[in-house]
Amino acid sequence: MKEILLIFIFFVDNYLKYMIYIDLREVCVIMIEKDLIIHPGKTIKEIILDRHMTQEDLAIRTDYSVKYISEVITGKKTISSGFANALEYALGISAEFWINLQGICDKNIY
Repeated sequence: MKEILLIFIFFVDNYLKYMIYIDLREVCVIMIEKDLIIHPGKTIKEIILDRHMTQEDLAIRTDYSVKYISEVITGKKTISSGFANALEYALGISAEFWINLQGICDKNIY
């Protein structure tokens, strides 16, 4: 079976800060630096910016309030299974991905 990897590479002041490898077949993290875990809301923010969407657009597509979207993006709220399902519908990224990303954050932050 072919590997399906999602790789995030982050630079700060032109220096490699950290790299995350996620195996999408099993939706598990292969390697990550614990002190650099980010809330999944930041991932949502990057995706909607990349797609030229606003938080209001995402709120309409997910049927969640703009306030709720904002609180998830700022890390004040976690991603519930219901919101993960709505994100799957709105963004085309599996609910399982969002739940696992939130789990990784919870496991390493809280």
